[in-house]
Amino acid sequence: ISRKLCDEDGTRRTGAHWVLSIAANASADNASTEPPNLRTVGIQRLSSDGIDFCVKKGSRIASQLQQMESSPNGLPLSILHLQGRIVAGESAEQWRGDGLCYAIPLKEILPHMPSVTITSMVASRRIQAERGGARDDGDNYYDDNATTESAERTTVGNKSHTTEVIQRTRMELESGDLSFAEQVASIQAVRFVPYRLECMKGGHDSIMWER
Repeated sequence: ISRKLCDEDGTRRTGAHWVLSIAANASADNASTEPPNLRTVGIQRLSSDGIDFCVKKGSRIASQLQQMESSPNGLPLSILHLQGRIVAGESAEQWRGDGLCYAIPLKEILPHMPSVTITSMVASRRIQAERGGARDDGDNYYDDNATTESAERTTVGNKSHTTEVIQRTRMELESGDLSFAEQVASIQAVRFVPYRLECMKGGHDSIMWER
């Protein structure tokens, strides 16, 4: 609240750049041979229940959550949040934690999500559909049939077409023509519940980080 990132109820302020880095095992089968799946997500709400954010459906984290729908166990996740500046008169904080994340209904956080987030995720899913349903992770597309040794990451093939799809999606959202059903099909709301959380704080004149 003091940094004007959220309101008193923990909801992200409009225009606030409030982000979290999250890391999860690449998969249950090959976590020992592949690096963790790392991405940056926007925090939408913070409450006593946990930290709420969203990922695009089709991403590795969303797919793993879908596979665990019938399980009471959450998906293990590690987080990192940085804020502040190390300059005279100011301080910086580093929040680190481990916990479990769970899928929650999109309607719980949709009113708090920036339009650019909704637009980009829905547009990306539309582009995936055009490509035959290949899943993606962040801004990169994956071929489910690719081998571990092959170069799975590929770039956006047609930037002008991608821009066109995003613009069309944005206009539909602004005019109210973007259906809730498509948003649900494109966006996965997630709640992270930490079981370990620590904060390290320091500043320009600090001798060492205060934990």
